[in-house]
Amino acid sequence: MKSLRLLGISASPRGKGNSYYLLTIACRAAEEATQDVETEIYTFEKKNFAPCVHCYGCREDGQCVIRDDFQSLAEKWFAADVILYSVPVYHMSIPGQLKCFLDRLGVVAMAREKDGKGGLIHRNS
Repeated sequence: MKSLRLLGISASPRGKGNSYYLLTIACRAAEEATQDVETEIYTFEKKNFAPCVHCYGCREDGQCVIRDDFQSLAEKWFAADVILYSVPVYHMSIPGQLKCFLDRLGVVAMAREKDGKGGLIHRNS
């Protein structure tokens, strides 16, 4: 039986703060609840995420053209079966790094949609 891949994302740039601590407890609980789950924790500590510039360069191959920490997290995100976010609240919203990641992820996810024949769907602007 295939294990579920749970990706825990600690979106705090502070690293080992409250968001990370709570996420480790949740991931540990998932591991204890069943043997059919593999957990991985990704932290935003010391990571850089630039904002999406909506250049649609990702339409060519489903990859964002901006080179930073987005690529490594996006690949983990697409490979995961379950994603658990642990997010601090900054001024009644999410941290800017997470917002940048999610904005780019949405555009890349749309670019990666398949046309039913194994090819990427290309949309006109």
